[in-house]
Amino acid sequence: MQNCLIFGLGGIGSFYGSLIYRSGKARLSAAARSNYRTVKEKGVSITSPMFGDYHVQFEDVYNTSNPNSQSGSPKQFDYVVVATKALPNATPALPTLLEPFITPKLTTIALIQNGVGIEDQVAERWPENTIITCVAWASAMQVESGVIEHKDNASITLGLFENERVDTEIAQKRLRSFSNLLISGGGDVDVQENMQTARWKKVVWNSAWNALTTLSDLDTYAYLTSSPSAPATARAAMHEVITVAQALGLPIPFTLVEELMDRVGDRRINSSMQMDCRHKRPMEIEVILGTPLRKAKEHGIAVPVLETLYTLLTAIDKRNAELRSSKA
Repeated sequence: MQNCLIFGLGGIGSFYGSLIYRSGKARLSAAARSNYRTVKEKGVSITSPMFGDYHVQFEDVYNTSNPNSQSGSPKQFDYVVVATKALPNATPALPTLLEPFITPKLTTIALIQNGVGIEDQVAERWPENTIITCVAWASAMQVESGVIEHKDNASITLGLFENERVDTEIAQKRLRSFSNLLISGGGDVDVQENMQTARWKKVVWNSAWNALTTLSDLDTYAYLTSSPSAPATARAAMHEVITVAQALGLPIPFTLVEELMDRVGDRRINSSMQMDCRHKRPMEIEVILGTPLRKAKEHGIAVPVLETLYTLLTAIDKRNAELRSSKA
């Protein structure tokens, strides 16, 4: 039995954590913040069209604000699965929050987060730990504290973050073990060798739909049918991200734009960024739009749609931060 910790129990963390729980092959603990008390007392309840209604009870639940408040320090974990928002400028930084749960060289860190460049802080802090980088495709949302609504999809793409200081055979074994946990719990796992290509493909999706649903506060179908120019704006955003990715040497074709337009189809998707904006929470602007924008400038590539989306969302994020401060 593997000792696993889910760090961050929003919709995505709770859902993929539940797959590990359903595998029956792990002792599962959790680290939570806003829903800490609920999860500690009652666990997590999940409704799913794929798996039905079920409940997850954790061995230990830690408060991310004070992980040592439990009786004794956290145990040694084989896997720590990070499913928090990717906010590289947040204080305290992610490695500081993870510190009590990571055993140098031994704990494998799995990052289920949006965006590109999200591995750098963790790799710098723990240069001899295996890092598994993951792209989640499930649609899952926390509708109330400790209650998760899984709407569709149990897919996840994952692979190793390149690290020459970790023995390849050991890293591959850890990757296979983690993949098997998710598969045994019902997950649809796609193991990729080049995860940066997979990450940039997801950013092609996120750059359009996270930004446009947030700015319009509409679901994807309502946005796409709102005006004749709405689909063209989505296509333009995705095209610009692919242009940047190709300049970085990543083999992402422009045909991906239509693949993703077909994927969204007439589905009514509300993005996680949209929900964060509604609740005045920090948004993942930097890792989804900021990094592609900076890479574009480094390569002399004009990305007017991305720059406009980034500018508007940054202004909204600043306003929300001021509102949070005024209520503190």
